[in-house]
Amino acid sequence: MGRRLPKKLCVKDPDIDIIAKGALILDLEYEVRENAAYPSNWAAKRGCVKVERGKLSKTKLLPKIAEILIKNQKK
Repeated sequence: MGRRLPKKLCVKDPDIDIIAKGALILDLEYEVRENAAYPSNWAAKRGCVKVERGKLSKTKLLPKIAEILIKNQKK
């Protein structure tokens, strides 16, 4: 599987708060799961944001959230 987003739409170390803010700006329903972890790295509980896609496909949703992350990334 390749990249889901081109590098120009990626930010380094996005946090769950800013991802949730992106979902909020796009008026999407979302749920913040603060203690979630990847199964391969179960000890690092970095959290995740579950976003209800609605009518958007994942390939259309990810770039929209990425643009918001880029605009709001911490400098």
